[in-house]
Parts: sequence; structure tokens; C-alpha cells
Amino acid sequence: MAESLSPQEQKQKRRGVITSMFVHSIAVILLLLPFLKIPIPPPGQEGILVNLGLPDVGQGEENAGPSAPAEEVAPPPQPEPGRANRKSAHPKNRSRPRKNPW
Repeated sequence: MAESLSPQEQKQKRRGVITSMFVHSIAVILLLLPFLKIPIPPPGQEGILVNLGLPDVGQGEENAGPSAPAEEVAPPPQPEPGRANRKSAHPKNRSRPRKNPW
């Protein structure tokens, strides 16, 4: 179905294609424009300077003193061999096979 177009229709078709390409090019540029901007960084945040330890390279004359030695933890007392452990003597604490929950 090849229809032959009159010279005026060919001119209008060409004008429509050019106008469509121009409008779509502008639309694509406008959509990409926000991505082409360089964001301005926010100003630095102010706060309180906190010394969290002794840096390898520091400034100033103040140094922290040596830390206190760690305290030794005493081992727990051992039960007497002649007495039975009360917890294991309780009937509920005896080992028995578990029931399958399914």
C-alpha cells in the first residue's frame, strides 16, 4: 500500500519529523540537566573535640598517665567432694531423653 504523497504533504511530513526530533531532544536535555550539576557540599559540622586516646603522633605537652593494672578475678569456689550438688539432685534437673516436639 504505497501511497504517493503530494509535494506539500512531503514538506509537512519532513517539518513534523524535524519538530518532533527538536522537542524530544530538548526534553531529554531537561531531564538530564539535574544530573549534570555539581552539588554544593554542605558546610562543615561543628562539634566538641574529644580525646579518645593517645595518638602515635600528637600535639601538645599533656600526656595521659599509665593505665591501672587489670584486677585478677578469683576462680569460683570448688564444691566439696563429699556433698552432692543440690541442683543435680533435683528430679527436674536429671538428664532424660527429650521428647520430639513434632
